Amino acid sequence: MLLGDDRRNPPEEAVPRLQADGYYRWLTYLYLPAQYAALVLCSAVWVRGELSWLGAAGLVATVGVVNGIAINTAHELGHKRETAERWLSKVALAPTGYGHFYVEHNRGHHTRVATPEDPASSRLGESFWAFWPRTVWGSLRSAWRLETSRFRPRGRSPWMHRNDVLNAWAMTLVLYAALAIVLGRAVLPFLALQAVVGFSLLEVVNYLEHYGLARQRAPPPAATRRSTPGTAGTATGPSPTSSSSSSSGTATTTPTRCAGTRPCAASTSRRDCRPATPPWSSPRWCPRCGGG
Repeated sequence: MLLGDDRRNPPEEAVPRLQADGYYRWLTYLYLPAQYAALVLCSAVWVRGELSWLGAAGLVATVGVVNGIAINTAHELGHKRETAERWLSKVALAPTGYGHFYVEHNRGHHTRVATPEDPASSRLGESFWAFWPRTVWGSLRSAWRLETSRFRPRGRSPWMHRNDVLNAWAMTLVLYAALAIVLGRAVLPFLALQAVVGFSLLEVVNYLEHYGLARQRAPPPAATRRSTPGTAGTATGPSPTSSSSSSSGTATTTPTRCAGTRPCAASTSRRDCRPATPPWSSPRWCPRCGGG
């Protein structure tokens, strides 16, 4: 508030240097210990039972905002290529129980943004209270479908530790169980309430950022046009709009299918695709094909 906002974007030529600067990466890392310290401290205050209803509501809102902003941290970490940072993304999501965001955002939302199939894109005329249950339930279902589709073509059960939805949810269960053992079961209502506040903060951002946006339909074989400032418009018709990157992100790919071992247009590297026929040499494959 004292210094004001700097709304200038860095020039394109400065981006590689900024990405290589460890200062910004460590700022992201350091949010996690602050996040967990706030959660443990406020959980301890809650179980003491000395708060008025107003104080209790303020405590829930405070921790909910801290863990809601942590979803933005998880968003940044989840986009990194390093395995450690992707796991830290799930750690940041654990307090809100929104671990499936790791799968749905990267492999679902980015390819379907501003389409009717995207649960995180709010529709023209849709109220937030109508959008909230649709996006919460829809994101969960989408994440599960996307993740289980990785296992079925191989004939494997998705109920295993490699399932990114299940291992992210397991982190939440371990965290909540540990706090309940140490502080008592009275902490569980607090954890549930702050989680709802936290992931609702994310969905408020999704609602505002994508309200009424609709991508133009393109001729086959592409289902929709590339999401760019010139092709994303309101649901009433195509009109220029700017795409911004935030906790919800934007899509920058044309949804096309993966053919053979050719890198898919929805992927950033060859390792995200698999051969069209077995045996598959990599446990990861194209998020657009979904193993199909």
